[in-house]
Amino acid sequence: MNHLSSDYKAILARKIFILTPNPPQCPPNTEDNISELQEVMRSIEGAKESPERTLMTKIFDNSFIDDFLRMLPDGAAHSFRPLCEILISDMETLVLREKIRHARPRPAEVAKAQGFSLDKFPSDTDDSLSYPSGHSSGARVLALALGEIFPHRKGVLIRLSELVGRSRVDGGFHFPSDVQAGFRWAEAVWDASRKSGVRLSDFKIKKPE
Repeated sequence: MNHLSSDYKAILARKIFILTPNPPQCPPNTEDNISELQEVMRSIEGAKESPERTLMTKIFDNSFIDDFLRMLPDGAAHSFRPLCEILISDMETLVLREKIRHARPRPAEVAKAQGFSLDKFPSDTDDSLSYPSGHSSGARVLALALGEIFPHRKGVLIRLSELVGRSRVDGGFHFPSDVQAGFRWAEAVWDASRKSGVRLSDFKIKKPE
């Protein structure tokens, strides 16, 4: 089995995100915020009626690296954890820049400005700006990177990233467009890094016979 345990530092020295693509489009305007806010409220209500969705909202609120590593073949988690941690760190830096640039308030702040409170889930990760969703972008870039190394697991990894994104709306932490922007931003950043010469496919691991 070909691991990155001895090679990932050399690969990442080139930096995964050498090139940064065009930033995400501007978030929806204030009028659209109200429409999306209604969607967030419906999602919160649905999540509170579903033990599974409630659990995912809590599980994914903090680090979700372990959840992605559990999708890999037995014995692979230890070797690929450093790669995941650096990918998330780099993605957080890029996303923070975009959050500051767009300065979109969180759903709870929009609700407050409209004169009512949003009964969102408790969270330690919703104290920054809203657009794009950092959780969604981080989850999607992990899915793309690990899916390139383990192509037979890519489908389930992408699905996991979608669940992470949905949990952010279910919890009342993000608007749906924040999540979709996070996915698109991660895909664009990953595509740009691939064009810069990063080739994780050299470490592709085939499905065991």
